[in-house]
Amino acid sequence: MPTVLKSIVSVAGAVRPGAWRPVCPRPHRYYPSYAGTAVRTSKHGPAVTILGLTGGLLAYHAISTPEHDWNKSYSQHVQVVDSWKHPGVYAWGSNKGRVVAPDSSEECIRGPRRLECFDNVLLRDLKLSSNLGLAVDEKGNLYEWGTGYSENIKAPEIVLAGKDIQSVEASADRIFALSRAGKIYSLPKAKRDQQEGPKPDEPGVLPFLKHISPVSYRILQVPLNFLESVSNISAGLDHLLILTTAGRVFSSAASNTYPVDGQLGIPGLSWATRPKNERYDTSHLITVSDVKKFTQIAAGDYHSVLLDSEGRVWTFGSNSHGQLGFDYHPELTMRDIPTELSIQGLYHGTRGAAKCTKIAAGGANTYFMVDVVQERNGKVSADVWASGKGLWGGLGNGKWTHVQGQPIKIKALSGLIEYDENTDSIVPIRASYICPGRTHTAVVMSTRSNTSPTNEADTLNGQDVLWWGNNEFYQLGTGKRSNVNIPSYIPPLLMEGAFVKEPEQLAAEQQQLVPQNRLQVTPKQKATLGDGRKQVVEQRVVTGDGVSGVYTKV
Repeated sequence: MPTVLKSIVSVAGAVRPGAWRPVCPRPHRYYPSYAGTAVRTSKHGPAVTILGLTGGLLAYHAISTPEHDWNKSYSQHVQVVDSWKHPGVYAWGSNKGRVVAPDSSEECIRGPRRLECFDNVLLRDLKLSSNLGLAVDEKGNLYEWGTGYSENIKAPEIVLAGKDIQSVEASADRIFALSRAGKIYSLPKAKRDQQEGPKPDEPGVLPFLKHISPVSYRILQVPLNFLESVSNISAGLDHLLILTTAGRVFSSAASNTYPVDGQLGIPGLSWATRPKNERYDTSHLITVSDVKKFTQIAAGDYHSVLLDSEGRVWTFGSNSHGQLGFDYHPELTMRDIPTELSIQGLYHGTRGAAKCTKIAAGGANTYFMVDVVQERNGKVSADVWASGKGLWGGLGNGKWTHVQGQPIKIKALSGLIEYDENTDSIVPIRASYICPGRTHTAVVMSTRSNTSPTNEADTLNGQDVLWWGNNEFYQLGTGKRSNVNIPSYIPPLLMEGAFVKEPEQLAAEQQQLVPQNRLQVTPKQKATLGDGRKQVVEQRVVTGDGVSGVYTKV
């Protein structure tokens, strides 16, 4: 029996409780006036809700016959099930450095391709660039591959074992691996340097027995207080930011080129003025007089961004493209002092209290996720702002601006709302996290997902991912090479059991406000994996220099 469509028009606020479960917003290039869209799923099939700027509500409710099995044909459901059944790594984009497809000579991989070496492997962290791949498995072992590691390696190799690594970062020529104990291991990228460089002694099975490490590395010394440890690190090309559990931030040189753009946040510090009696990569404490505690750090290529516990943003380093959030000036291309960027100032003339909740940085771009509480009614709206380089569309505002100092709102990701069945209220849709690469960006939206079915007939769905920016190496996953200047959906990963559609049908779906056949990632959830294990896992998105990926994080 064919699907029956019925159109419903009502006034905002008259939505029947429990009727809708929006999934993700996105303005369409032919309908820029729409604030966003949302999708509801159930065992009866999908329904689409379009929330307009005027407050009107236009809904199309699709109802199918009970005998139609949506679970076998609904893209979002298939993606969630497959992420649990077959965890692993997908990557696409530039393959000149044999990172995306280590055993292939192809220069570009146009769409998501599964890395067989990580089939059914859970990872703690994954970093990808044009010539280097880094992965941390669930046991804390660090893997490396790509021509930046070795020209002759066609599969990932373990470079650090038994160190209980939690996360990993990379600068221009070094790797920084943070262990769960808070130690930062610094080692060269190249395999040859790892084998030929100085190797420290390591403890053996017995305390008095030691052996030489198989690879060259050193542990960064951070002057910590009692009971204080390192909680997070973020690396640019030449510098490293270090966040501690006490909310303090340190910075250090991170490559053979000493930072020259003020990204260390220490006034007057340079190669000439550095302490001569200390190590090259000595950690320096960043101090701001009226900040009690920092909560987040983010490093771009040559700039740094900090978020404090009061929701204030501090930036320093290169401002060559306005990435610090201040207008570019040819006589002041950098700042070596942490300077507050007024988030409240972005809402000048409005009656609302603005507070930054998350930050992200990559290349010459910075992104700010902001909550605004309206003074009149206490309602909260969520916005995303961007500054920096927009030549390839990295600002996500529909323009190709070369330099953008004053942060500009990404309308496609701002002011979005959905109905929350649990609280019987309208709530803001926030960006869960933003992944900036050097020239392109992805965002995972914190839309309501359904990954806990109450019965076998329930249809599952994850969280939507949108992409924009440079697409020279097909890293956006659109299958085309044209750059994109507005957050856009891409087709889903190749999945076992996924239905096959004709190219014409897929092209038509991509022109919809919210295409049904689009990439979603599964949020954190305890699930039964393909091998029978029960584990809390989630799918995470990563971006790098000309490459993108999705992996299963434990």
